[in-house]
Amino acid sequence: MTVEILYPEAMNLYGEQANARYLAKAAGAELALTHLYARPRFTYGDVALVYMGSGSWSGQLLARDALTPWIGDLIKRTEQGGTTLFTGSAFEVLGKYIQDEEGGCQPMLGLLPFYTDRSFLNRYNAIYLGKLGGETIVGHKSQFGWSHLIPDAPCPLPGPLSFLFRTLRGSGLDRGTAWEGLRSKNLMATAVPGPVVIQNPPLARYLLALMGSGAPLLCADAAAASYRARVREFSDPGRGVVY
Repeated sequence: MTVEILYPEAMNLYGEQANARYLAKAAGAELALTHLYARPRFTYGDVALVYMGSGSWSGQLLARDALTPWIGDLIKRTEQGGTTLFTGSAFEVLGKYIQDEEGGCQPMLGLLPFYTDRSFLNRYNAIYLGKLGGETIVGHKSQFGWSHLIPDAPCPLPGPLSFLFRTLRGSGLDRGTAWEGLRSKNLMATAVPGPVVIQNPPLARYLLALMGSGAPLLCADAAAASYRARVREFSDPGRGVVY
C-alpha cells in the first residue's frame, strides 16, 4: 500500500504533509513524495491515497503546471474510485480559474465547476464546524478568496458531484453558504486547511477505510480527547467564529 504526497516543496503551507503521513503510518503504507515535474506515482502504480495540501499563490501555480500533463490520469483514477484528497488552497487548483481584484485571471486545472475570487487585502480567518454524514468536522479557514460554482459548466470528472461538508458554523465555499468542499466519487477537496485529518478521527477512520485499511488510529485516545474538546469549544455559541 502506498500514500502519495504531491509537490511537498510547494504545497505544505500549514504543515499539511502531516495529514498523509499520519494515515500512511497508521496503515503501515509506503510514503511516496512526488516532487515538482516528476511523474506522479498514481499514473503508473497502485496508490491507496493521493494527497495535496495548501500552498502560496506561487506554489499553486507551480502545482498547476506540474499536474497539468497528468490531468487525464487523475480523471481515470477518479473514475476507477481511487481515493484522493486536496485540502486548503489546493482546492482552488482544481477549479476553472482564479481571478484577482485587479482583473487578472489565471486558469487552473478545470476539473471542478467553480472559480475563485481573490483579494490579498481581505483575508478571512475563522473556525469551521461542519458535518460529514453524521460525523462532526472541526477545523479552521484561512483564505484570501471565495469560490463560486459555475452553473452548467462542463466537468470532466465523473458525476454526480456532491458537496463534502455541511457547514454548522463558519462559512462554506462562498461567504455564508451552507456547503463546503466538493466530491466526485472518492476525489474529495475542501478549502479547510491544516491538519484536518489529524484533528478529526472520524475523517481519518473514513479515509483509512476508503484506502482499504482497517488499521486503528495512532494515538487514538489522545486524538479522541482533543477532538471532543475542540467540538465542545467550536459548538459553544459564545465562542466567536471569525478572528
